[in-house]
Amino acid sequence: MVNLTQLPSTVDLSFIAGDTFRIRVRVIDPASGAPVTINPNPGVPGELGEYTFCAEIASKTNRAIVSQFQVSPDPDSPNEAVILTLSKTDTAVLPGMGDGAVFNGVWDLEVTFPNKDVRTVASGTVTCRIDVSNPAVTP
Repeated sequence: MVNLTQLPSTVDLSFIAGDTFRIRVRVIDPASGAPVTINPNPGVPGELGEYTFCAEIASKTNRAIVSQFQVSPDPDSPNEAVILTLSKTDTAVLPGMGDGAVFNGVWDLEVTFPNKDVRTVASGTVTCRIDVSNPAVTP
């Protein structure tokens, strides 16, 4: 029996409110399964400028979008990966969208490929817990 699936990888995220959260993502060619080399010079086929990334967090109860990840080339490997980032400001407000102490939601990452194919490559749950420590910030 053959089983074909194009379901995204399950990636559950957990973090503390007020912390910066980053994850590294490599682009995989769905036809070959091999990592795509991303050239940092936009405009040439196969380069980062040819791909569109959308990663968002939604409330588990009503699926309303509550936050969106910033996407940028990985500074350590700009030709092979991107970094998805939630700033400390983005994460700080999430528990207030839950029960005040914990936010429970869902997220996914969609990639639009140069040929305009769209694929959700990762999805899962999001748990954001309220912060305890608040260190003094110096200018």
